[in-house]
Amino acid sequence: MRTEDGYLISKCLNDEPEAFGLLVDKYKTGIYAFAYAKIQDFQDAQDVTQEVFIQAYRNLHNLRRWDSFVSWLYSIASVKCRKLIRKELRHPVEFIEDQSPDILESPSLESYRENLVEESLNEALESLPENYREVVMMHYFGGMRITEIAKTLGISSRTVDRWLSIARSQLREEMLSMMNETFKEQKLPTSFTFRIVEAAKRIKIQPVSQMKGLPWGLSMATGLLMEVFQVLNHTEM
Repeated sequence: MRTEDGYLISKCLNDEPEAFGLLVDKYKTGIYAFAYAKIQDFQDAQDVTQEVFIQAYRNLHNLRRWDSFVSWLYSIASVKCRKLIRKELRHPVEFIEDQSPDILESPSLESYRENLVEESLNEALESLPENYREVVMMHYFGGMRITEIAKTLGISSRTVDRWLSIARSQLREEMLSMMNETFKEQKLPTSFTFRIVEAAKRIKIQPVSQMKGLPWGLSMATGLLMEVFQVLNHTEM
């Protein structure tokens, strides 16, 4: 089965929204990790990730270069994270102080423990500069290779490797271990891609002509070939 971005995008633009599910599967974990690095809340990061893919599908016909799809996704995610952060700064959530232990039920206690773990994780991540935090999340949580992170962020692989090395030196070994366990528990639900595809089926995106839908480089090559054929036909006449 072909899984190149351009091929899948052409399928989507030709009224096959199921093909978008393969794009979601390719990039959802990386986008989720990137969003969490920005906003440091798993539920909000999941919501942002869902919004990113739905917006991307709705505006897929506006993407001029299909080979830049993944960079485009991350730019959408970055904007959405900034908007969410600004919104939360304007309307902060009130924190409820200590509750009496006798009114806490078992599910609440479990939730409280999970919150403590997440708070410890956030404190560790906040101790890192934002660029280090992003590559740590994309590598450890998103499972992305150094070359993939470099391409996505538009930096060299050497820079990504250096940032990861510095970040690891600043985080205690037990914290790295806790990060791995936490990330396993906070993975996107198995139904995530299905939900995106079902939402995509309800969205009517503007189709593009076969010529317009070609990637930029291929469109140029096709245009040149057509000019050559026109010259040849004119010569024969």
